[in-house]
Amino acid sequence: SAVQITGKEQNRGTLKIAHIKPSGIDDSGAAALSIDLQGSGTGAQGIFLDSTSGTSGKLLNIRNQGNEKLVLTSGGTLAVTGNLYVDGNIDVDGNVEIGGCIKYNTDVGQQTLGVCL
Repeated sequence: SAVQITGKEQNRGTLKIAHIKPSGIDDSGAAALSIDLQGSGTGAQGIFLDSTSGTSGKLLNIRNQGNEKLVLTSGGTLAVTGNLYVDGNIDVDGNVEIGGCIKYNTDVGQQTLGVCL
């Protein structure tokens, strides 16, 4: 690793990056974290996360104003609050639990599959 940060924190992150909106300036093009994988044909991974000794905590927890929007549990459950848009195929090996509608796009517009639950 080019840079390594190690910590033993409780109730906070080992590394925190904060973007503070500049006064009176549009910052819609800014990012708190930007990753650029450079080099023609690179096989590098953008984000790699592993718990080498195992964790019971969430592997991924994306929030907006403190509300969870996207969560990946240590058991592999992916929970999304809001709509999920897929541009491609969804391959399912197992059960799918649905509370809402399944919609898909056709050449005549968006259609609803079956009955909304």
